[in-house]
Amino acid sequence: MISSHFAFNFILCFEFRTTACYCLWMNLSKAFRQTLARFVVPFFLSTAFLAADEGMWLFNQPPASLLAEKHRFRLTDSWMDKLRLASIRFNSGGSGAFISDEGLLISNHHVAGGTLYKLSTPERNLYQDGFLARNRTEEIKCPELELLVLISMTNVTREVVSGVQPGMDPEKAFEARRAAISKIEKAPRQAQG
Repeated sequence: MISSHFAFNFILCFEFRTTACYCLWMNLSKAFRQTLARFVVPFFLSTAFLAADEGMWLFNQPPASLLAEKHRFRLTDSWMDKLRLASIRFNSGGSGAFISDEGLLISNHHVAGGTLYKLSTPERNLYQDGFLARNRTEEIKCPELELLVLISMTNVTREVVSGVQPGMDPEKAFEARRAAISKIEKAPRQAQG
């Protein structure tokens, strides 16, 4: 099966932009078109048979038996805790991971792009030129950046569905679930003060 993203783009291209794709194809040299047809197209078609069977999973439901069986890797609770606590989410979107116990993290350039742009000056373009702090005093503070770390997970299904009554109008049921979720989300913030 072709990945849904590739298939979607492929369909979009041919359904909505057939003329543009044909023109683009015809503007390529004959040799380049032949190379694409001979190597690139078969490559993408062959990926239809590849599968990342581990997939995406929650920290509290890792595919432990699959990893042990296929890769001889034994997940432990300790290892999973370290993984969870090292994983971060930026308040601006994107993710990364702590790579030191002093808060050094790694992420993709585009994730930090907004912050780099905000901290740049006309004389110093951090987004384009990059930046290296050789010591702690050279580090630049990122005042609007917030990193979120998952400390724990709790199953809140009962609380979310508790306000939904049998036979309830779907719109009212949705509102009841949203109200319960909002209350659950506010609780940790109120506890922190």
